This record gives sequence, C-alpha cells and structure tokens, in this order.
Amino acid sequence: MTLDVISYVNSYYSGDLDRMRSINRYIFILCAGAVSWKASLQSIAALSMTKVEYVVATEGVKEATWLQGFLIELGIAQ
Repeated sequence: MTLDVISYVNSYYSGDLDRMRSINRYIFILCAGAVSWKASLQSIAALSMTKVEYVVATEGVKEATWLQGFLIELGIAQ
C-alpha cells in the first residue's frame, strides 16, 4: 500500500513584534487528514529572511524524516 504525504512549511518573518521573533509553521497531511502540525516562535532572532527560511526548512525536514520512519514501521510505503 502506497500513500502520499503532503507537507506545507511556512514562516512569518518578525511575526512577534515584541520580541522580533519569526513564527514557524508546518503541517503534514495523509489521506486528507492532518497527521502532524506545529506553529511556534523561532528560538533565535534571525536577522534576515534567508536565515528564517533555513531554520523553518530544517524543522520541517526533521519532522518529515521522523514521519517517514514512523510510516515505514507501520508498513506504509512511501
């Protein structure tokens, strides 16, 4: 059985104006339902949009790697 996981990763640069932190968001969808999601402030104050995107992309890849291993353990091919 093969199922596709759809993922969206997004960041909002300087989303928190009080602390000048960006907001990271991601969601992973399997069979039209969300299986993993997160929205949080970045732990660092990034000085550029490029750095913000690197941080959120790294978080998304870490979650995708974990989710892939979990689906393999369940016997769902990707």
